[in-house]
Amino acid sequence: MLAGDATAISTVLWTTAHGAASVLVTFGHRPADSPDAYAAAVVDNALAGLRARPATRL
Repeated sequence: MLAGDATAISTVLWTTAHGAASVLVTFGHRPADSPDAYAAAVVDNALAGLRARPATRL
């Protein structure tokens, strides 16, 4: 479960997803075996950070 400021949570997740997509579009090489695996790992890591402590207001 995610806790804390809803705006901060949504901003972190949006920024994470946008950043991962930008890396995949911008660079000619993939940073992982597949784009899906890369995106999943990036989002999983962001969620792990948000689950570790409540998100504070930005």
